[in-house]
Amino acid sequence: METDELMRQLGNHYARVREVMLEKQEEFGLPDAFVECMGDGLELWIKGATTRLLSWAIMHYCKLG
Repeated sequence: METDELMRQLGNHYARVREVMLEKQEEFGLPDAFVECMGDGLELWIKGATTRLLSWAIMHYCKLG
């Protein structure tokens, strides 16, 4: 089994999701209340990644035999 640690990408991913949501709010018709709640939630994920409370990895398995 191999593991690719991608922890630094976790924060980047959720930061980008938040950025696009804010950029496209009007285009997608997202209500302010949704954007505020979703933004707060995404900030928690970003903070969790930067403080190393969350981890993200891809595990590669090989079937033996």
